[in-house]
Parts: sequence; structure tokens; C-alpha cells
Amino acid sequence: MKRILQSHLALQYLNYSIMKYIFICIFIYLSSLSYGQDMIVDWGECFGANYSNSYGRAIEVLPNESIVTTIVVTDYNEAFTDYHGDADAWVLILDNTGNIVNDKCFGGGAEDVFQDIEVYDDYIYFIGYTQSTDGDVQSEPIGGYVDLWVVKTDFDLNIIWERRYGCLGTQQFESAKVTEEGGLVLLMDFFGSGGGDVSQYYGDTDIWVCKIDANGDILWEKTLGNTEGNYASNVLLTEDNKTIIIGETNYSGGMVECNCHGMRDIWVIELDNNTQEILWQGCYGGSENDAAVSILKDNSDYLIVGGTRSSDGDILSFNHGEGDAWVFQIDSGGQLVWERCFGGSGGEHIKKIYKTEDNGYFLFGVTSSEDGDVNNTNCPYPFCRTSAWVIELDSAKNMLWNGTHGSYDYSYYKKNGIKRVGERDFIIAGIVGDQGTHLGDVDCDPYPIKNGYSAWIYRFYDPNVGLDNLFSSSLKTYPNPAINQVFIELPEHSGNAEIKILDIFGNSITQLKAYNKQTQILWDCSNVTRGVYFYQTEIGDMVYRGKVLVNK
Repeated sequence: MKRILQSHLALQYLNYSIMKYIFICIFIYLSSLSYGQDMIVDWGECFGANYSNSYGRAIEVLPNESIVTTIVVTDYNEAFTDYHGDADAWVLILDNTGNIVNDKCFGGGAEDVFQDIEVYDDYIYFIGYTQSTDGDVQSEPIGGYVDLWVVKTDFDLNIIWERRYGCLGTQQFESAKVTEEGGLVLLMDFFGSGGGDVSQYYGDTDIWVCKIDANGDILWEKTLGNTEGNYASNVLLTEDNKTIIIGETNYSGGMVECNCHGMRDIWVIELDNNTQEILWQGCYGGSENDAAVSILKDNSDYLIVGGTRSSDGDILSFNHGEGDAWVFQIDSGGQLVWERCFGGSGGEHIKKIYKTEDNGYFLFGVTSSEDGDVNNTNCPYPFCRTSAWVIELDSAKNMLWNGTHGSYDYSYYKKNGIKRVGERDFIIAGIVGDQGTHLGDVDCDPYPIKNGYSAWIYRFYDPNVGLDNLFSSSLKTYPNPAINQVFIELPEHSGNAEIKILDIFGNSITQLKAYNKQTQILWDCSNVTRGVYFYQTEIGDMVYRGKVLVNK
């Protein structure tokens, strides 16, 4: 009897141990899943006119952690400051929870739109287009139907200078990047005619890229194209003095020396910044329409995101429906390394890509599917409407998770409307529509106008990350506290960067220059008084901030 009881107790203990082991395994597994899958909308504010559409177009973060965003407004609202008429570019300065600190409308009596924001030192560039000849638009018209328009302001939104660029035909601005010297590289496509600032026109639609200095003067300009359609999408400035341009082309010939696969291919060009000569180019896609939106430099390779309707040529992965999100990787010479489609039976494309600290990737896009790869929780209807869609990939580019957010009726963003402010923390300028259901993540007062569109500015983040890592990431500093000097370690594969040192009042103490692939930088603090100091920089689309204690 005693032996039977001992056996029974042993069996109970074994069962308990097995169940405990299974429980621990499940807990560890679920814990690993929770990191990332719980990315949520934190706060969000809706902005716009009372009875007409408004659209969030671009967003940036200032050195003082204020958010600057630009919204297209098409009608008067008592909340707007200095509204001029027709479509104005409404610029908002917000605190880090979405409250308005300052605002101003830019434009004239016709249509004026800002599509991008670039910040350098103590001023802001707003880039878009204008049709006006009055109000804030005092520069001479180029002569086309619409001109590319650049406005430089201080942080209080006072205009330092404004200027038009373009040709005698019609142009469409696509992208801008700030240079190390504080100027801009501008990218647009145009058709109908050259002239004005454009020295060459090949026919149909061409791509135009130019570099301006901090005063707005053109340093160089170049046209890319042939007699058929060529369309600009985005531009990337590399640390080794190259300019990468992505766009589309539908014809091989002229300057397009790569072989097109079909209706419209993605066209990637590398230019030498000193000579503006093409170093290499490549065409990527299949027999249908393929489009590029954004590009990320990943070590020596490049990852390009956009969309495709093809299922042949370079698109070897499965195409799910009417149009998939497409991500592909090329090496430093333009050779295709890897590609994959993501999507369902509806339509998808990717707007922006970011790299994570563990060598994975965030993809920000839109979807109208609820099947295939898409985990769509914003689709209670027989046919899904457009939803904001986020994917996370691991270092092998396998999907870890994906999810949708926004209004159940309509939610999306532009490529310049996403700003990373921490490892798993983003501020987004989006566009939401509502048909009166008030369902989804959009919790605004007032709510978006019924049967129309409003700008939605919101924070999208991972609440599982510690609070110290939210809204910015920090760099390792040592010794800290410091006496005479402190080393600041830089992220792996860092490019050129400028690190600002500030006192507790926000006054600039010094600026440290970091160069391509530099691993650390030294701050000589022997000449400053005892106290707390702050560093801030932006490296690879990531904002880094932290503090250093000088203890003498």
C-alpha cells in the first residue's frame, strides 16, 4: 500500500512538473509575442476645417521635442491663423501630446500645399507647390501652371526666405533631403516644357533633381529621362557623397539604359554628387505596373518599398491580389538580392521602412484586405476600406506580426507623414475619413467631419517598452558623471551626424561633428561649469537624446 501511495505521489509530482514546464513555455512564448504586437495608438488629435476636407501631409520633430506638422486645408476655420483662401498650407507646432503651441497658414489666394518638412540647425524648410502670386508668395513665378515652392522659417514660423523653382511646364514635387551644409536636394517630375530652372527636357514626363544652398540658390541641377514617361518618387543622400534617386519608367532608351520588364518599372539611379554623372542604374519589376515610394540604406545595400501589380519578372514571390506591397533589396551596384510581396486579395503598398536595433524592419503602409498576410481588425464591412497597416520583420525578413489601425472607414498617410522618435515609437500625420460610425482608434474631439476627411496627428508606439526609451532613444555615455571629458558611443553603421550639447535652459553649448562609420565621439567638457547637460542628434531617421552630469 505504501509503495502504491509513493507511486501515486510521484506521478502527481511528475504531472505537476510537466504542467509547470508547459506553463512556463507558454508564458515565455506569449511574452515574446507581446513585444511589438501591442503597438497601439496612444494619443491622437484631429485638425481641419469644419465642413471641408483637410489632409495631414508631413511631420517632423524639432530639437526642443516640439512636433511640427503641415496640413492641407481647403476652407476657412476660426482655428486657422492667417488663412488666405482656396487651399492653404496650415503649419502647426504641437507639444509632445498633440496640443497646439503655435500655428500659421502659408499661401496666397490660390492653391498652396506643403508636402515635406526638413529641419536643420535653428530653422525649418517647408517644401511643396504653389499657384499663388500674392500673400506669402512674393517670389517671381516661373511661368508654369504650378511651381515648386520652398519656404524657410525660424522655429517661430517667421519666414526667412521663400522661392519658387521649376520649368515653364507643369511640375509635381516628390521629395527633399537636407544636406550637410544646410541646403536641400529637391526632386520632382515635370512635363510639357523645360525652361526656367530646368536646362533640359527630353519629352513626355521627366525627372528633375537639383541642389540648393542655405540661401536658396541653385548649385546644380539635372534632368533624368527619355521621350517617354519617367516619374520621381524619393531621394536618398549617402555618407559617401552619392545621391540615390528612385522613381518609375515605362520605356528603355535615352538615359534609361536598363531593360524595362513591362508597363512601368521601378528605376533606381545613383549619381556622383560632384559631377552629377550616373554611376549605375537599374530597372526592377514585372510586366504590370510597379511603383517605388521610399528607400533605406542598410549597411552597403538598399531596401526599396512600394507596390506592384506584377507576378513575373523580378517578382518571384506570390502576388495575392489586385496589388501587393513589394519590398526588395539591391546591393551597392544595383544587383537584386532579395524580394517579397506582402498583401491579400485587396490592394496594398508600403510608404516607409525603418530598421530596428535587432536588425529587423518596420514597414508602414496601407491595405484594403482582410486575408492573405493581412491581419485587419478595422474591417467590419463586406469590402474593406483603406486602413493604416504596419508590419514588423525579423532580421531574416520573416514577418513577426502585422496589424491595422485608424478609422474603420478610411485611414492612411503619406510617405513624409511618419517620424520615428524612438526605437518603437512614432509620430504620424495621417488622413482619416468617417461616415458617422465613430469606430476604430480615432478618438478625437471634434471628430472628423462626416463623409469627408480630416488630418489626424497621433502617436503610435509599443507600451511594453520602458518609459525611458519612449519618444527618443539614448546613446551610451561614459564616464557619466564626467569631469573633463565624456565619450558618446554611436550606433553601428552611423553616417555623418551633428550632436548638439545643450544646457538646462536649452541654450546650445557646442556642436560635435560625427563622420561616416565613426563609432564614438569625445566631448571635452573641461571648460563648462558643473551641472546637467543634454545631447541630441538624429542618425538614420532615429532621434537620440540623453543627459550628461558634469561633476567637478
